[in-house]
Parts: sequence; structure tokens; C-alpha cells
Amino acid sequence: MQTTTRKTIINNLKKDLEEHLNSSEGYNTDVAEVRSGIYMWEDFKVKPAISIWAYEDEIEEYLMGRNKIRLLSIYLYAFAKTDIISNNNVIYDFMEDIENFLESSHFTYYEDVIIGKTMVYTGGSQDQAAIGLLEIQVRYNQT
Repeated sequence: MQTTTRKTIINNLKKDLEEHLNSSEGYNTDVAEVRSGIYMWEDFKVKPAISIWAYEDEIEEYLMGRNKIRLLSIYLYAFAKTDIISNNNVIYDFMEDIENFLESSHFTYYEDVIIGKTMVYTGGSQDQAAIGLLEIQVRYNQT
């Protein structure tokens, strides 16, 4: 069975993040784990971690014949652990690293990515969870 373009994009995103999002490639963050699907902070034993969820695929433009340009919308959930209030910069650095990665040649589809909104949760006085959400779209051709 042939892998769909959508699945190929997700697989490449996961592989590229695992291979390149680390300090030896010039980033501040060494990502510990990347998973495809919807996961919670508690699901990751080791952090920083990323969960990839492709939540929508829409037609952007019809071309000649059956060809279309599509937009695959993806949420990237970033999970990090902080030492409570004193150092919650880790999630901001992590989110910036992810954005820089997406715009670099480390990402297979860097020329076709559109970076959207970003949200961050930095925990509280008793909460070590730091969670970021980054919305992206990847433009691709469907024939």
C-alpha cells in the first residue's frame, strides 16, 4: 500500500525533528522524543518532547485537471519540564528552536511551511509542566 502525501509529511517532520533539533545542530534544545498523535504532558517520561497532530487538510487552489494545492494543518505540542517559577524560559527557548527549525533546511518542507499562532503555558507555583502549541500549515501538490 502506498503512503499518502499527508503521512509522508508527518513522517518527515517527525524524522527531521528527531535528527536535527539538538544542540549539535545549533539549537538551544535537545529534543528527547517526538511522537505522532495526540499526547498529554504526562505521556512523555522524558522531556523536552513534541507531539505532532495533523488536524485538517484543505484545498487551497484547484489547478489543471485533477491537480490541487492543499494545506495540511498541524499542531505541534511542545512539552518541557521547568523548575517551577524560577526558570520557565525553557519553553520559550524550545518554541523558538522549533520555529527556527521549521524555517531552516533541516526541515524537508521548509520552503512550503506557514507558521501560525503560538501559545504557551508555563505552569504555576506547584506545577513543573511547560507546554507550547505551535500551529503550522504545509503546502503540497496533490495530483
